[in-house]
Amino acid sequence: MALIGERGSVKTSLLNGAEFKAKNHELLVVRMDLNEEVGQSEGLFWHSLYSSIVVSLNSTNCWGGKDSAIQEELFTMLHLNQSLNKSHAVLKLPLIFATNGKISKDINCSDQVIINDFTEIIEEIKEHGFKGLVIMIDEADCLGANVALLQTCRNIFQRINGCSLILAGTQ
Repeated sequence: MALIGERGSVKTSLLNGAEFKAKNHELLVVRMDLNEEVGQSEGLFWHSLYSSIVVSLNSTNCWGGKDSAIQEELFTMLHLNQSLNKSHAVLKLPLIFATNGKISKDINCSDQVIINDFTEIIEEIKEHGFKGLVIMIDEADCLGANVALLQTCRNIFQRINGCSLILAGTQ
C-alpha cells in the first residue's frame, strides 16, 4: 500500500493509526524512516531495513529473546560488519554484509536470499504468537529516484506470504 500526499497531509498520522491496528491484530510492526542517501542506495536500504527488523525482533522472544546469542550475532553482523559465530546467522543478508566487512552502497545478492530471510522471520514470529509482519516506511518518496530498488521491493514483497509493505511519502 502507498500513502501519497503533500507534506502535512496526515500520512504519518495514518501510519501511526495503521501501526496501532496492526498491533491489535497481532502483527509485528517494523517502522523505518528513509532519507535521500538510504533511498538512493540498495545496500544502505536493505541494511537499514534489516537493522529496523532486528530492533523490532529484539523486543520479542524471537530467536531466544533480546539477550540471546542469535540476537547478539544479528547486531554484530549488522553494526560491526563481522560475524562471530556463523551457526547463529539465522538470516543470510546480514551474513553477506558481515562477510564483505563493510556496508556497501550496492549489494550483490539475489531477491531469493531476501525472500528466504523474510520467510524465516515470519515463521519465527508466528511461533511467538504473531500472525504476520508489517513493514512501514515513512518518507518513502526518497525511493522515487531509485526505480530499480522500487521494482526489487515490489518483486520481493509481492511474493512473501504473511508480510505487508506500507509506504508513505510525497509524490
